[in-house]
Amino acid sequence: MTRPEFEAVLQQLAGLRFLPADLDTHWLGLREVPLAVLEQAVQRAASTRSQFPTPAELREDCDAIRSLLPPPAAPTPALTQLAVPLTIDVPHRETPITVTHIHRYHCERCSDTGWVARWCDPCAGRRPWEQVGRCRRSHEGGEGHGSYVEMCPCVAENPVLQHDRTTRARYVAERERSR
Repeated sequence: MTRPEFEAVLQQLAGLRFLPADLDTHWLGLREVPLAVLEQAVQRAASTRSQFPTPAELREDCDAIRSLLPPPAAPTPALTQLAVPLTIDVPHRETPITVTHIHRYHCERCSDTGWVARWCDPCAGRRPWEQVGRCRRSHEGGEGHGSYVEMCPCVAENPVLQHDRTTRARYVAERERSR
C-alpha cells in the first residue's frame, strides 16, 4: 500500500471528531496492513466510532476484520512435467525410481524457506547449496569461517511464506481464544 492510497482510505473518516493534524503516526503504525483489510477496518470504524481512531484502535479493527476473512488458499505446487521421465537406480532397491515431475519453487534462492544458506570461507568445505558470502560475525584471526543464513529478500511477497504466516497466526489466535 502506498502513502497516497493510505491517506485516501483514512480520508473517509474525516467526518469523525478530533481529526488529527497529520497522519504520520497512523502511517507508521499501519503501513504494513494490506489495503483491502484497511478499507474494511475503516468502514467498521466509521460505523462504530464517534472520534477519529488512534493507530492502535484501527489496528484492533484490522485484526477483527482479518479474523472474519476466509484463510487464503494454499499456493498451488509448482510442478512441471518432464519431457522425458528420469529413471534413478537406487542401491538395495529392486525397481528404479521414475521421476515424471519436478518441483519449481516460487523463490529458487531460498527454496521457499525464507532463509538463504551462505558460506563465509571460500577455501574449505562449502556445500553445493550454500552461496559464498561475506560473514558478518567476528572470529579470532579476522575472517569468518563456516555456514550461516540470511533472510531472503522474497520473504514479504513469497506466496508460500505468506500462507504459512497466515496459517500460524490463525492457529495462535484460536489458541488464545480457547484459553
